[in-house]
Amino acid sequence: MAGGAMNEALRDRVTHLENFVGVPEDDDGVSLSASTEQHAIELVDLRKILDDFMTETNVRINNIMEDVMSLTDVVKINLKSLEDDVALVKKSSPYPPKRHRRALVEIKLDITVEVPDEVADLLKEFADVMPPELPKSLSPRRATDHKIDLD
Repeated sequence: MAGGAMNEALRDRVTHLENFVGVPEDDDGVSLSASTEQHAIELVDLRKILDDFMTETNVRINNIMEDVMSLTDVVKINLKSLEDDVALVKKSSPYPPKRHRRALVEIKLDITVEVPDEVADLLKEFADVMPPELPKSLSPRRATDHKIDLD
């Protein structure tokens, strides 16, 4: 490992300097060599923790992807089943799809509207129900406008 070789080289240099100059101590009375060694150990521990975290994360991501793929397959199967059901209902329906014929109906002079034949037939059948022109106001009030006998 390149990092290990670099740490070893750094440790050798620090030891050489300590031997030449003397052992400087930090506030806790620990030599630079021992402090460097401690940092190297902590760095290795941190790398191990990071590697474990990355491995665990990759496993979780793979599990999630497998779940998503499985759910996608289930949705595809359900969609295909639904399409088959719709096709079966369409095929087995006793009524063919309606094709509406249209007729032109005159509503007012010079105004015509296109409506389905069924509506045109109803309008012709009940033409006497609707007056040709609607009144411009409401009908006058009567003594009893509406009465429902509940007895």
